[in-house]
Amino acid sequence: MSRTIALIAGLLVFSAALAVMLTTSVYGDRGRDEINLSSIHELPVITGQVLRQPVPLQRPAPYAISLPYQWRGSHSALIEVRLMGPDGSLLADTTEILDNSRAPLWLQPVGDGSYWQHERAAFHSIRIPSAASGTVVLQITRIDNEPGMLVLFASVLPAPGSNPFGGSQADSRPTILERPGEVLALETEYGAPRPALAKASTYIERVQSLAPPWLPFPVPELLLASIVAIGIFLYARLLTAEVASPTRSR
Repeated sequence: MSRTIALIAGLLVFSAALAVMLTTSVYGDRGRDEINLSSIHELPVITGQVLRQPVPLQRPAPYAISLPYQWRGSHSALIEVRLMGPDGSLLADTTEILDNSRAPLWLQPVGDGSYWQHERAAFHSIRIPSAASGTVVLQITRIDNEPGMLVLFASVLPAPGSNPFGGSQADSRPTILERPGEVLALETEYGAPRPALAKASTYIERVQSLAPPWLPFPVPELLLASIVAIGIFLYARLLTAEVASPTRSR
Protein backbone atom coordinates (compact mmCIF):
# COMPACT_ATOMS: atom_id res chain seq x y z
CA MET A 1 0.00 0.00 0.00
CA SER A 2 2.77 2.42 0.91
CA ARG A 3 4.49 1.73 -2.41
CA THR A 4 1.28 2.51 -4.30
CA ILE A 5 0.94 5.80 -2.44
CA ALA A 6 4.57 6.62 -3.22
CA LEU A 7 3.99 5.80 -6.90
CA ILE A 8 0.92 8.02 -7.09
CA ALA A 9 2.71 10.84 -5.26
CA GLY A 10 5.73 10.56 -7.57
CA LEU A 11 3.57 10.64 -10.69
CA LEU A 12 1.65 13.64 -9.36
CA VAL A 13 4.89 15.51 -8.70
CA PHE A 14 6.18 14.62 -12.16
CA SER A 15 2.89 15.75 -13.75
CA ALA A 16 2.92 19.01 -11.81
CA ALA A 17 6.52 19.75 -12.84
CA LEU A 18 5.69 18.95 -16.47
CA ALA A 19 2.62 21.21 -16.36
CA VAL A 20 4.71 24.08 -14.97
CA MET A 21 7.34 23.65 -17.69
CA LEU A 22 4.73 23.55 -20.48
CA THR A 23 2.89 26.64 -19.23
CA THR A 24 5.99 28.75 -18.49
CA SER A 25 6.31 31.77 -20.77
CA VAL A 26 9.30 31.53 -23.12
CA TYR A 27 10.44 33.47 -26.15
CA GLY A 28 9.67 32.19 -29.61
CA ASP A 29 13.36 31.62 -30.38
CA ARG A 30 16.82 32.88 -29.50
CA GLY A 31 20.04 33.66 -31.30
CA ARG A 32 22.67 31.02 -31.98
CA ASP A 33 26.34 30.98 -30.90
CA GLU A 34 26.18 34.34 -29.13
CA ILE A 35 27.88 33.44 -25.82
CA ASN A 36 31.22 31.65 -25.70
CA LEU A 37 31.58 30.17 -22.21
CA SER A 38 35.08 28.84 -22.92
CA SER A 39 36.64 32.31 -22.53
CA ILE A 40 34.00 34.20 -20.60
CA HIS A 41 35.10 36.52 -17.81
CA GLU A 42 33.80 39.31 -15.63
CA LEU A 43 33.64 42.84 -17.02
CA PRO A 44 33.36 45.41 -14.19
CA VAL A 45 31.49 48.61 -15.09
CA ILE A 46 32.07 51.81 -13.09
CA THR A 47 29.78 54.81 -12.92
CA GLY A 48 29.89 56.83 -16.14
CA GLN A 49 31.52 54.04 -18.16
CA VAL A 50 30.15 53.47 -21.66
CA LEU A 51 30.12 50.18 -23.58
CA ARG A 52 28.96 49.88 -27.17
CA GLN A 53 28.34 46.45 -28.62
CA PRO A 54 27.12 45.86 -32.21
CA VAL A 55 24.45 43.14 -32.10
CA PRO A 56 23.62 41.27 -35.34
CA LEU A 57 19.93 40.31 -35.42
CA GLN A 58 19.69 36.78 -36.74
CA ARG A 59 16.02 36.63 -37.74
CA PRO A 60 12.89 38.76 -38.09
CA ALA A 61 10.64 39.84 -35.21
CA PRO A 62 13.30 40.62 -32.59
CA TYR A 63 11.84 41.07 -29.12
CA ALA A 64 14.59 41.57 -26.55
CA ILE A 65 18.25 41.33 -25.63
CA SER A 66 18.93 39.25 -22.52
CA LEU A 67 21.89 40.77 -20.69
CA PRO A 68 23.55 38.72 -17.92
CA TYR A 69 24.86 40.77 -15.01
CA GLN A 70 25.96 40.50 -11.41
CA TRP A 71 25.01 43.13 -8.85
CA ARG A 72 25.34 42.74 -5.08
CA GLY A 73 24.50 46.31 -3.97
CA SER A 74 21.91 47.15 -1.33
CA HIS A 75 20.09 49.37 -3.85
CA SER A 76 19.39 48.80 -7.54
CA ALA A 77 21.93 49.75 -10.17
CA LEU A 78 20.87 52.00 -13.05
CA ILE A 79 22.01 51.87 -16.65
CA GLU A 80 21.06 54.03 -19.60
CA VAL A 81 20.44 51.88 -22.66
CA ARG A 82 20.40 53.18 -26.20
CA LEU A 83 19.75 51.15 -29.32
CA MET A 84 20.94 52.54 -32.65
CA GLY A 85 20.08 51.23 -36.08
CA PRO A 86 22.59 50.39 -38.85
CA ASP A 87 22.26 53.98 -40.13
CA GLY A 88 22.92 55.49 -36.69
CA SER A 89 19.27 56.35 -36.02
CA LEU A 90 18.10 56.13 -32.41
CA LEU A 91 15.70 53.20 -31.98
CA ALA A 92 15.27 53.27 -28.20
CA ASP A 93 16.52 55.25 -25.21
CA THR A 94 15.58 53.86 -21.81
CA THR A 95 16.78 53.69 -18.21
CA GLU A 96 16.96 50.13 -16.95
CA ILE A 97 16.91 49.04 -13.30
CA LEU A 98 19.16 46.12 -12.36
CA ASP A 99 18.08 44.50 -9.11
CA ASN A 100 20.30 42.51 -6.79
CA SER A 101 21.23 39.31 -8.59
CA ARG A 102 21.94 37.32 -5.44
CA ALA A 103 18.69 35.39 -5.35
CA PRO A 104 18.11 31.77 -4.31
CA LEU A 105 18.84 29.52 -7.27
CA TRP A 106 15.42 27.88 -7.05
CA LEU A 107 13.81 31.31 -7.44
CA GLN A 108 15.99 32.32 -10.38
CA PRO A 109 16.75 29.45 -12.71
CA VAL A 110 19.13 30.67 -15.38
CA GLY A 111 19.47 27.47 -17.37
CA ASP A 112 22.58 28.45 -19.28
CA GLY A 113 25.15 26.26 -17.60
CA SER A 114 26.84 26.08 -14.25
CA TYR A 115 28.87 29.25 -14.87
CA TRP A 116 25.84 31.50 -14.38
CA GLN A 117 24.76 29.53 -11.32
CA HIS A 118 28.23 29.84 -9.82
CA GLU A 119 28.36 33.59 -10.50
CA ARG A 120 24.80 34.11 -9.22
CA ALA A 121 24.12 36.11 -12.36
CA ALA A 122 20.72 37.41 -13.39
CA PHE A 123 19.42 38.08 -16.89
CA HIS A 124 17.86 41.46 -17.63
CA SER A 125 15.62 41.83 -20.66
CA ILE A 126 16.08 44.90 -22.88
CA ARG A 127 13.26 45.37 -25.39
CA ILE A 128 14.08 45.74 -29.07
CA PRO A 129 11.68 47.53 -31.46
CA SER A 130 10.06 44.85 -33.60
CA ALA A 131 10.93 46.74 -36.80
CA ALA A 132 14.67 46.59 -36.07
CA SER A 133 16.80 44.60 -38.50
CA GLY A 134 20.38 44.12 -39.55
CA THR A 135 22.98 45.00 -36.91
CA VAL A 136 21.91 47.30 -34.08
CA VAL A 137 24.33 48.95 -31.66
CA LEU A 138 23.64 48.43 -27.97
CA GLN A 139 25.06 51.29 -25.89
CA ILE A 140 25.16 50.83 -22.10
CA THR A 141 26.10 53.61 -19.69
CA ARG A 142 26.10 53.15 -15.94
CA ILE A 143 24.42 56.18 -14.38
CA ASP A 144 23.95 55.33 -10.68
CA ASN A 145 26.24 56.42 -7.85
CA GLU A 146 26.04 53.25 -5.80
CA PRO A 147 29.30 52.09 -4.19
CA GLY A 148 28.95 48.47 -5.33
CA MET A 149 30.54 46.96 -8.42
CA LEU A 150 28.30 46.25 -11.40
CA VAL A 151 29.63 43.31 -13.38
CA LEU A 152 28.74 42.39 -16.93
CA PHE A 153 30.38 39.52 -18.80
CA ALA A 154 32.46 39.25 -21.95
CA SER A 155 34.33 36.61 -23.90
CA VAL A 156 37.56 36.80 -25.84
CA LEU A 157 37.23 36.68 -29.61
CA PRO A 158 39.50 33.85 -30.82
CA ALA A 159 42.26 34.81 -33.22
CA PRO A 160 41.88 33.49 -36.79
CA GLY A 161 42.89 29.83 -36.92
CA SER A 162 42.80 29.37 -33.14
CA ASN A 163 39.29 28.00 -32.71
CA PRO A 164 39.40 26.14 -29.36
CA PHE A 165 36.94 23.55 -30.68
CA GLY A 166 39.12 22.63 -33.64
CA GLY A 167 36.92 24.19 -36.28
CA SER A 168 38.26 26.14 -39.22
CA GLN A 169 35.47 28.72 -39.42
CA ALA A 170 36.52 32.15 -38.14
CA ASP A 171 34.49 33.85 -35.42
CA SER A 172 32.91 36.83 -37.15
CA ARG A 173 31.06 38.31 -34.17
CA PRO A 174 31.60 42.07 -33.79
CA THR A 175 33.51 43.16 -30.71
CA ILE A 176 32.89 45.86 -28.09
CA LEU A 177 33.88 49.16 -29.67
CA GLU A 178 35.69 50.30 -26.52
CA ARG A 179 37.38 46.91 -25.98
CA PRO A 180 38.54 45.40 -29.30
CA GLY A 181 38.98 41.66 -29.07
CA GLU A 182 36.17 41.15 -26.55
CA VAL A 183 32.49 40.38 -27.12
CA LEU A 184 29.82 41.37 -24.63
CA ALA A 185 27.88 38.36 -23.36
CA LEU A 186 24.22 38.63 -24.38
CA GLU A 187 21.47 36.68 -26.09
CA THR A 188 18.97 37.96 -28.64
CA GLU A 189 15.37 36.82 -28.23
CA TYR A 190 12.75 36.61 -30.97
CA GLY A 191 8.97 36.50 -30.81
CA ALA A 192 6.80 37.63 -27.91
CA PRO A 193 6.77 35.38 -24.81
CA ARG A 194 4.26 32.55 -25.00
CA PRO A 195 3.65 29.23 -23.21
CA ALA A 196 6.32 26.63 -23.88
CA LEU A 197 3.65 24.25 -25.19
CA ALA A 198 3.12 26.61 -28.14
CA LYS A 199 6.75 25.99 -29.15
CA ALA A 200 6.26 22.24 -29.63
CA SER A 201 6.92 22.52 -33.36
CA THR A 202 10.17 24.43 -32.68
CA TYR A 203 11.37 21.75 -30.26
CA ILE A 204 10.59 19.05 -32.82
CA GLU A 205 12.56 20.90 -35.48
CA ARG A 206 15.56 21.19 -33.13
CA VAL A 207 15.47 17.49 -32.29
CA GLN A 208 15.30 16.69 -36.00
CA SER A 209 18.22 19.04 -36.76
CA LEU A 210 20.40 17.19 -34.22
CA ALA A 211 19.55 13.76 -35.61
CA PRO A 212 21.63 12.00 -38.26
CA PRO A 213 20.34 12.57 -41.81
CA TRP A 214 19.54 8.86 -42.17
CA LEU A 215 16.93 9.09 -39.37
CA PRO A 216 13.82 10.56 -41.02
CA PHE A 217 10.99 12.27 -39.17
CA PRO A 218 9.54 11.16 -36.76
CA VAL A 219 12.06 8.47 -35.77
CA PRO A 220 14.24 10.72 -33.53
CA GLU A 221 11.17 12.13 -31.80
CA LEU A 222 9.77 8.64 -31.18
CA LEU A 223 13.13 7.48 -29.80
CA LEU A 224 13.21 10.43 -27.39
CA ALA A 225 9.63 9.76 -26.31
CA SER A 226 10.49 6.09 -25.80
CA ILE A 227 13.42 6.99 -23.53
CA VAL A 228 11.16 9.19 -21.40
CA ALA A 229 8.48 6.49 -21.26
CA ILE A 230 11.03 3.82 -20.27
CA GLY A 231 12.33 6.10 -17.51
CA ILE A 232 8.83 6.58 -16.12
CA PHE A 233 8.17 2.83 -16.34
CA LEU A 234 11.40 1.94 -14.52
CA TYR A 235 10.61 4.53 -11.83
CA ALA A 236 7.17 2.97 -11.35
CA ARG A 237 8.65 -0.52 -11.19
CA LEU A 238 11.19 0.60 -8.62
CA LEU A 239 8.45 1.91 -6.34
CA THR A 240 6.10 -1.04 -6.74
CA ALA A 241 8.58 -3.91 -6.77
CA GLU A 242 8.15 -6.38 -3.94
CA VAL A 243 11.48 -6.97 -2.29
CA ALA A 244 11.48 -10.39 -0.73
CA SER A 245 13.31 -10.78 2.57
CA PRO A 246 16.28 -13.08 2.10
CA THR A 247 16.13 -16.29 4.07
CA ARG A 248 19.21 -17.95 5.38
CA SER A 249 19.25 -21.69 5.86
CA ARG A 250 21.39 -23.33 8.44
